[in-house]
Amino acid sequence: MSEFTLRAPPASGVSPSIRLGRGALELFARRRLITRFARRELLAQSRGSALGWLWELLNPLATVLVFTFVFSVVLQVRWEAAGLAGDTSAFVLMMLAALVPFTIFSDTLARAPTLLTKQPTLVTKVVFPIEILPVSTMLVALVPGAVLAGSVVILHAATSRTISPTIGLFPLAILPTLLFTLGFAWLVAALGVFLRDIGQLVQIVVGRLLFFLTPIFYPASAVPAPFNIVLQVNPLTYFVEDARRTLVLGEAIHWPAYAVLLPLSVVVAALGHAVFIKGKRSYADVL
Repeated sequence: MSEFTLRAPPASGVSPSIRLGRGALELFARRRLITRFARRELLAQSRGSALGWLWELLNPLATVLVFTFVFSVVLQVRWEAAGLAGDTSAFVLMMLAALVPFTIFSDTLARAPTLLTKQPTLVTKVVFPIEILPVSTMLVALVPGAVLAGSVVILHAATSRTISPTIGLFPLAILPTLLFTLGFAWLVAALGVFLRDIGQLVQIVVGRLLFFLTPIFYPASAVPAPFNIVLQVNPLTYFVEDARRTLVLGEAIHWPAYAVLLPLSVVVAALGHAVFIKGKRSYADVL
């Protein structure tokens, strides 16, 4: 697996961790309301449907089946890594592990553009902490992410008769993904009020470009050297690599990159929250 070098972001005059800390305390105080809205969204997805929110799982699993056939069977891509034989099961394990952070990120951002426009009453007629809506949406996206992670553990145990010894590091590995996702969810939700085309833009950037520019169904080492810069500037690359390390490969988190990614994710979360809060006075006028 390729290792990349990251540079720390430049320091700013105001600490984003302080801003985010204040917002985090407010969100923690409203944790029951956040959970209630997440539960309501899950129930809304299952209402009138035979499979309910399980449809949210079928999409990534269908993707796994299609790309497994194309890349592992037809193109015969092999994933040679420590403790893994280069067979189809290894390919599926590495792809599933990578899909955990990517699914959380993509599912949350797919819903973020219309979070406020589809619920104008909460913005215009009710005194309501609308900043919790992106948080609830991310909690909903954690459900298929958790199922995918569980599938990795079960499949790894079934094929290798063992589980990754570093699986306990996975919650720590996924933390930057959650902060990064939440920051962009706040930002996209705010922009979605003023720019109704933001939803289509998110679909193109996340669902098309980032999906293929992130090493999900191919190893990072397979990318030619001149194009490595594309992976290096993509934070999702490090998120999926650390998911693979902790869930499948039995390796520790890549701490040098993590030491940059975690503060960077805090900055993204703080900036996204600040933009969302700053625009609250204008949402009602637009809607």
